[in-house]
Amino acid sequence: MNKNDIEKQIREDWFKGHTAVLEKLNDGVSILSWGKPNSIFYYIRYIFDGCKLYISGDVGEAIFSLTEKASLESIASYNVGYFHGKLSAFSEDKYSFDSDTAIARLKEEIEYVNGNKESSLGEENEHDEEINEYISLLYKLINASRECSSKSLWGYEVQQKYDELTNYDPDVAEWIFRAGDVIPSRVEGYLIGLKMAYEQIKSQYVFQTIKDN
Repeated sequence: MNKNDIEKQIREDWFKGHTAVLEKLNDGVSILSWGKPNSIFYYIRYIFDGCKLYISGDVGEAIFSLTEKASLESIASYNVGYFHGKLSAFSEDKYSFDSDTAIARLKEEIEYVNGNKESSLGEENEHDEEINEYISLLYKLINASRECSSKSLWGYEVQQKYDELTNYDPDVAEWIFRAGDVIPSRVEGYLIGLKMAYEQIKSQYVFQTIKDN
């Protein structure tokens, strides 16, 4: 699922009918409740406390450590990569596994090592044999990745072939365990929920201002 599809699903399926209630406790602490009335499904509670953002509810728990004072307005301007970089604790793995992302990275590696072949006139030398063995392992991992639903399963598949992989490339560990890393949809959901809540509160404020005038 691409980024646009993920955002569409979160906005239209997770948060359809959600309402935002923002409560300011003092100058340093505010609480945002984001959910459907009388329902806990996809309910999220955000606590803005100094430079920390604490999240709990039906979409899991997380803590974000920011470099500025945490507020709905400031965080609503973040992109998901920056937001994810501030994640300091999470009830799941910091990254999820995506087989399409892993396959794209493995194919990129195959294309790169194919460019290092040295054979000429149809003859295969020892270096090319090593490359072909390495590529064969990468294709096996491509097939295995399609059955992986988590980082732990992907790590297991890589580990089974790790010694053979490092026979060709001793530095393979620098990338292969992270080949399928993507930002978890729950983290994207936290940020999209904040953005939607901010849009809702801001529009209500503008409407109230116009009404008062």
